[in-house]
Amino acid sequence: MNEIKQTPISDPASPFPRETGDVGAPPFYLNPGHPLFSYLIHVVYPQIGACPARPRFIVQRLRKNASVYRLTEEASAISVIGKGTFLPGHRLRQKLAWLGQEYRNLQLLRGIGFDAPPHRVAHPLGDQNFLFLGLFQQWERGNSLDYYFQKAICQEEHESLFYRLETLASFLARLHQKTLTGRRMDWTPLEVYYHKVLSQLRADGLLPDEQLYDFCHWISRWLDRLGGFPTGQVLVHGDATPTNFLFPSEKEVVALDLERMKPSARVWDLGLVCGEIKHAFLWRRRDGPGAEPFIGYFLQSYASFFDDSCQIFERICRLLPFVMAVTELRIARNRYLDLPYRLFLIQEAAACLASGCPPSGSL
Repeated sequence: MNEIKQTPISDPASPFPRETGDVGAPPFYLNPGHPLFSYLIHVVYPQIGACPARPRFIVQRLRKNASVYRLTEEASAISVIGKGTFLPGHRLRQKLAWLGQEYRNLQLLRGIGFDAPPHRVAHPLGDQNFLFLGLFQQWERGNSLDYYFQKAICQEEHESLFYRLETLASFLARLHQKTLTGRRMDWTPLEVYYHKVLSQLRADGLLPDEQLYDFCHWISRWLDRLGGFPTGQVLVHGDATPTNFLFPSEKEVVALDLERMKPSARVWDLGLVCGEIKHAFLWRRRDGPGAEPFIGYFLQSYASFFDDSCQIFERICRLLPFVMAVTELRIARNRYLDLPYRLFLIQEAAACLASGCPPSGSL
């Protein structure tokens, strides 16, 4: 490792200088005089059995567009993650509230059995909102689902992706089974989210009025069908994207970033995963059909964990286009994607909504 410098004592609300807080910047030692140093040695690290006599914490930023840091105690080489924000004012308070909610969600799931292999969520270690870092959790090892997407698409290593999709399906099936609320699904939040995403795409100049009208028409038709059919609520991960699942081994998965966990329909998680599978193949080699075997295997694996597996599978397949379409739209918001591909995703979402909309009474 290159020479590591110690930062000066800075404002407790922003302990890391901006110039050392960029992704790719050299790691640095946390100054022992800062309140965060005391919080780490007295609250965070004792929970994982690490109490060195003379600790030194190496800090490195992990994400470009988010304040996510890896903090490693030098002698033990044990790491934790600190998540926070540099946002000002009310946006800071809002972000810290989200992190507090994630802390509680992690505690909830670990309390109902998601604290040991094969299905775990990240281990929360602290919720300290007076610092700019609002959540601490244990560092988790493993490759993300996106890693296995790349291996399957670029190296034709399909088997490893099939295995991880089966493991992820088992995690989601167990999550949904253990958290049935007994309440009927209210589709209004998903309708609101649809229109939020459409408004963002329209603001980017990607959605003309005529196409926006078509989307509103198909969304309304879907909601008419969904509202008349009983769908039970479960707790969903809420942000089931490829980087939010790590696989320490073939049959073990760790779920991350649970701040969006909420009561919803099981198809919300399943549609996000399937939409991401499709996007992975479309983006990397414009191969939509190449994604189909993996989507089918993931859904069949999920359904196989239920006694009424055939009925579950058929029901999921009927509802899936409604969520896959909004997944494609939300991916299309990403400005790092090229413009033709973003427009292509919007067209794919429109086709998905139109072709998948069930006739009256068929759900």
